[in-house]
Order: sequence, then structure tokens, then C-alpha cells
Amino acid sequence: AKRPYHTNCDPERTAKNVILVGCEDTQTAFDAIFADAVDEYNAKQKRKDRRIDSYWRKCQADQKMHEPILEYVFQVGDKDNHPDDDEAIEILTDAFERWQADNPNMHVLWATIHMDEATPHMHVCFAGTSKGRKNGLSLKAGMDAAWREQGFRSTKQTPSVKTQWQEAQMDALADVLEHHGHTRAKGKGDKRKHEPVDVFKQNEQLREEQARLEREVTELAAKAQKARVDIARAEAVAVELDERERALRPEKTIADLAWLPDEDTEIDENGRARPRKKEPKLPENDPTLPKETRELAKANRIRAQADDILSETSRTRVVTTIEKLYVAAVKDGRTVDAAYYRTVLKSMYPDWEYKGENNE
Repeated sequence: AKRPYHTNCDPERTAKNVILVGCEDTQTAFDAIFADAVDEYNAKQKRKDRRIDSYWRKCQADQKMHEPILEYVFQVGDKDNHPDDDEAIEILTDAFERWQADNPNMHVLWATIHMDEATPHMHVCFAGTSKGRKNGLSLKAGMDAAWREQGFRSTKQTPSVKTQWQEAQMDALADVLEHHGHTRAKGKGDKRKHEPVDVFKQNEQLREEQARLEREVTELAAKAQKARVDIARAEAVAVELDERERALRPEKTIADLAWLPDEDTEIDENGRARPRKKEPKLPENDPTLPKETRELAKANRIRAQADDILSETSRTRVVTTIEKLYVAAVKDGRTVDAAYYRTVLKSMYPDWEYKGENNE
């Protein structure tokens, strides 16, 4: 389709423009895409008022139809920094071929590479298509359905399908540019600047390292949570065993036997109540610190907790508590209790063996 000259066009360079897909009229090209589907549909209609004369006009009149066609622009560089003409045409041609391969549901009406303006760029006008219903057109127009059919999905936690699709096109263009030894700098509103290839590769390595560290922190957090659950279960068993021990001592009062820890108290390693330690204010919860500092503090805390929980010290503390009860039961001749403590230890740590004096 012929396009009027803009004020920033250079007519002397128009001959360098490349028409990748041409058409004389957008409506005619649009109707041609759906011609077979429209003919098939009309053949099934017994009433003339149900037949479709022009699918283009039908889509234009449909208030529910959003964006039957779109025009997309690919730009290489800016007015001050862009490849030479031959390389720019090669890059944009490769980008167009990649775009067609990635978008089987997008039918191109026309596509042109413009070399007669300040920056090399390409216009692609296309119609989105998707499979129709059984009683309707077998092929219908509509961008949203086309994007969804290509696998893009949107939820409350994710961007719209259009935004996801646009990001995918920019990523594909970045791949083409990198293949030609360039990197992509986004357009207006994006603060990321153009990067030389060596700087881009260094930054890419840093981004990969950051992603690896984030995965590591997530795994450590999961291990720490599991270890906390195991310790809590073991401490609960130790408390239960201590309560049984108290019940066997007639000198203990009813108040002692009925006492249970509350939110202000906790049980120490010897089974005695003590004031619960107040949790210190963590740097990660300090709103006055920068976000990056808080996230780093959280990652360091999780890693330290995981190392501490997973260390042999935690196991030793639990085993020592129950072993004391086991040794006391053996010395007092309470064989049933001793067997119970031994079973608990073996169920928690199958490799456990009492290292002290053999009093059994």
C-alpha cells in the first residue's frame, strides 16, 4: 500500500526501501485471508441476511471486536547510532523472518523496510487469526484469541497477553541483533541504555549469577523451614517425655504437672521454664533501609539460619535432652520408660547409639 511522505522522509532515499509483503488495499488483503472460511460459512446459510459479504466490514461494525489488525514497528538503533544501510536491511529482514516463524496465527497484510527516514525501521501490518467455532467461521479474526492460541496466558499476577506478546517480540529482536553483533536498547520510557557487546555479556553473566543466588536462597529457605519443623517436632517429644518424667516423681506438685509453656516462656535444654527471648528487630524489616539492603540482609539471615539448623549442633541438643531421660530411666530400673526413650531416639535418628557408660 502506498503511504504518504512524512516531513522527515528523504525522497532521494526512498529507492532504498524494501517491500517484503505488498498489497494495494488493506481491506482486500484482509478479506483474502478469510475468503475460504467465509465461502464455507456462506454455503451453509439458507438465509441471505446471514451471509457475509465482506468480513472486513463485519469486523469493523462489530463493537466487541478489538483490534482486528495491528501495525507493528521494528527499529534498529536511533538517528545518531545505527548500522549502515546494507546491514540494517539484513537485520530487519532476518527479524521479519523470525517474526513470521514465531507467530503462525498472525497473517501479514503488508510489510515494508523504510530507509528514507532518520532511523532504519520496518512496518508490519497483520491480522490475528484463530480457530473458529463449529457453527461459525472456521477461521476468525481477533488478536486476543490469536495470542492465547499461541500460548500466552494472563492472570491477576501477570501482565496482559498483549504485553507478554510484545515482550516476546522484543526478546526475539534482541536475539537477531545479538546474532549480528549488536544489543537492543529499549525505546522511550525505558531507562536501560545501549550497551556494547562486551558490557552486555558481562551484565548477562551478572544477571545469571544473581538468578542462581536467588534460587540458592530459596532452596536454603525451604531446607531451613523443614529443619525448623523437625526440631519443633523433636522438642515437642522432649516436652512430652519431660512431662511423663514429672508425673513419675511424687514430689512434683499438681501445678508443676499442669504447667505448659505460653507465649512469654519457653523450655530450656534441661526442661526448665525460662523467659522467652525477644526476637531482635531485623534489618530486613527496617523501612528506613534501601530495598536492596533489606533483601541482602534477609538472604544472609536465611543462609545463616539454614547453616545453623542443618549443623550437627542442633541434632546434638535434641539427642542430649532425650538421652538424659533415657539414662535416668535405666539407672532407676524403669525399663518400660527406657525402652520408650530408646524407641523415640531410634525413630528420629536410626543411626543413634548411646555413647556413654552401658547401664542397661
